Amino acid sequence: MLDGSAEAKAFDDKEYVKLHQSTLRKVDCLQTILERTASGSLKNNSKFYDIYGISPQGIAEMIKDNWLIGLLWTGITLILGGYIGSLF
Repeated sequence: MLDGSAEAKAFDDKEYVKLHQSTLRKVDCLQTILERTASGSLKNNSKFYDIYGISPQGIAEMIKDNWLIGLLWTGITLILGGYIGSLF
């Protein structure tokens, strides 16, 4: 994979095979990233709060993305709803 200045030099030197190979390598890297993103197997070093944040919308997204947390949240809201309903 050539960087910008190396690609410009290769173009000036009419080394079109190097340019083509560089382009193919970049496309291959992008394809790998997109495939892993689509399949959910892309690994990164993000922390939990970097992904979801600490906001109501972030918490809702976390619950939606993780079935176990969603199940726990449903159980907690049902129990609290039953308890608060019995008070009235």
